[in-house]
Amino acid sequence: MNLEEITEGLTPAQESAVKTVDKDLEIVACAGAGKTKTITRRIIYLIANGVAPENIVAITFTKKAAAEMEERIYRFGEKILGNTVGFAGMFIGTIDAFCLKMLQDQKEEYAKFSVLDEIQTKIFLQRYEKKEQSGIRESLVDRAGNLNDFWRSNTEKFGKKISVYTGLMAILNSSWYDRRYRNKWDEETLSCLNAYNQCLRDNKYFDFSGFINFFWASSQYSWAACFIFVTPTFRYPSSAVLRAFAFSLTLPLVNVSFISSTETEL
Repeated sequence: MNLEEITEGLTPAQESAVKTVDKDLEIVACAGAGKTKTITRRIIYLIANGVAPENIVAITFTKKAAAEMEERIYRFGEKILGNTVGFAGMFIGTIDAFCLKMLQDQKEEYAKFSVLDEIQTKIFLQRYEKKEQSGIRESLVDRAGNLNDFWRSNTEKFGKKISVYTGLMAILNSSWYDRRYRNKWDEETLSCLNAYNQCLRDNKYFDFSGFINFFWASSQYSWAACFIFVTPTFRYPSSAVLRAFAFSLTLPLVNVSFISSTETEL
């Protein structure tokens, strides 16, 4: 095994990112700057230097990105290490998939739960829009006169109301564990949010906005791993969730790398 091959063809900045293993790391680079290549080689460098694959967690923004990264890691690992033994124990996927796996490993009652994306959540709410369980019937969104006048037709009102309510619940869920925000909510807001989340859980679902915070608050997992987070840009709300999760991992046995896009080259 020739470790020099791992950094062959990299820029000095990329090589430094690959070899930095004794502290947390943040990489910010534009599209096409070689982030995925750098991440792939960093992971193989970690494995080549004794980190077990099952102690590496690579978090990506989409399932497609996860599949691409996994293919690159296996191909490069075979080239450098001569085999990919143990690679199946490495997690490469989205943040919600990782957290759901960890939660289900810890707590059997969540074995049949799944996490809904934005579109799936809207479809779910359409099913419960005329019932009290979801909280939408009691919400300001449902009875606001100015919004109802703006939406005009009942068909337009129905779809827009679902979208607005879903967006509102996402904001509230994302802020739930920050007392600076939660202490300012009135009883009606809390009641709607609790009804919304309870309706999801009664049907064995989480929505993305609330699930990561729920997992972090309820998790009893002892972390000892190298986390690598990949997100396209800080502008997206989901990126903020990933960033908050990443930098909450301030534990002695955790090594964090955060990779994101901007207009700066690596």
